[in-house]
Amino acid sequence: MSQSGIYSTTGGSTTGAVLTVTGNLGGAVSPDVGGNLTVSGLNGFVTTGTPGSNLLSLSNYRNVSNYVVSNDGLSEYSTIQSAIDQAVTDGADANNPALVWIYPGSYAESVAFADYVFVAAALDEVYIFGNCSYFCAGLLSISNINFLSSNASPALDVSGSGVLNIDSGQITANTGIGLSITGSVNTTLVNTTLVAPNPGSYYLSMDGGLLTSFGGYYINNDTQNDIVNFSIISLISTSCLNAGFFLQSGSSLSALSCYFVDSQTILPNLTLDNDASANVYSCVFSSANNTGYFVQGGGSFTYDNITPTATATELDPSLTLNGGTEITARQNASTTIAQGVTYIVDAAGPIVFTLPGIAQVGSFFKIIGYNGTYSIAQQAGQTIHQGASSSTTGVGGSLNATQQYTCVYLICTESPTDWVVVESSGTFILV
Repeated sequence: MSQSGIYSTTGGSTTGAVLTVTGNLGGAVSPDVGGNLTVSGLNGFVTTGTPGSNLLSLSNYRNVSNYVVSNDGLSEYSTIQSAIDQAVTDGADANNPALVWIYPGSYAESVAFADYVFVAAALDEVYIFGNCSYFCAGLLSISNINFLSSNASPALDVSGSGVLNIDSGQITANTGIGLSITGSVNTTLVNTTLVAPNPGSYYLSMDGGLLTSFGGYYINNDTQNDIVNFSIISLISTSCLNAGFFLQSGSSLSALSCYFVDSQTILPNLTLDNDASANVYSCVFSSANNTGYFVQGGGSFTYDNITPTATATELDPSLTLNGGTEITARQNASTTIAQGVTYIVDAAGPIVFTLPGIAQVGSFFKIIGYNGTYSIAQQAGQTIHQGASSSTTGVGGSLNATQQYTCVYLICTESPTDWVVVESSGTFILV
């Protein structure tokens, strides 16, 4: 029977004999004929009792594991490291993993984690202040732990070739790196927050390995995080706030239903080196990058159903674009056209859209004249073709929408000089 909560006693005498102990769910536990009450278990809450007997069992978080850590003096271990070391000494391995259970509190120590010694807490109220590490050859799971570093070394430094799973909690770097991954470690983050609140700090550094993130927030102070050496990042429903990624040397990123925002005026949301790539689906981008590009570089960018919402609404024309369908941007000022964007004219106009100076064959854009009119201007050597008619080649030529709600869809057929109207509605004038 459950015996949790508030207890009361009845009976007794001046000699101190206790006749019954009753939990808040009832069911008295009585002493034996000698007035003795036997208690089993460690300090904690009453959980079980046998009515009519003299056995009262107590248990709580302090005996869910052989390795319980607290800084209140009530557990066998007062440091996390001492509990982990004992579990290793006791032979923790893949067949007999150990659990280190940590009582809420702050622990100032740099913990070296070990394979198959899992670490957890009941609440997200455990804080480790230091530079923790894990050389991974097997498996480690960490739950409800917060890591904080105030120096240049990582809050959590992971290397090796095994598997690391982190569930909930937060990793914070005030001056250095939050989470550093080196080697071929397979890391999974679930509802985990990475934070680098100060200039010059980074929430993530990867030199190889695979990182998969489900939910959570990545928060930076306008600093791009370096991802190098064929690292792979997969983000699902993750928010990246004031934090760009710089993918280099064969690295790649995949994102589904994510939100990228960066208020820094000189950084895009993503930078792709020539041999890097990104696959992005159903994501929102918000960047104030002064180049106008929310994704830039010379790498490969595959996308579908993405929306730029700030002042940087274009894709760098140096990118290799693969099969993207829609990027939607509301436009209230004249701009140079970005490949793959659907522009919604959101001003009385006329707004001037200028053909890009660099474009690949098959590149496209669409314009919807929602709140006004617009024209498409040309650069040197460029021509727009509509049916049997063509514009004047060069800067003097243009395609002009004369009515509200006029729409057009163009594709590049000769890079970057010739553009063909594939679909249109409303009245246009070729000049």
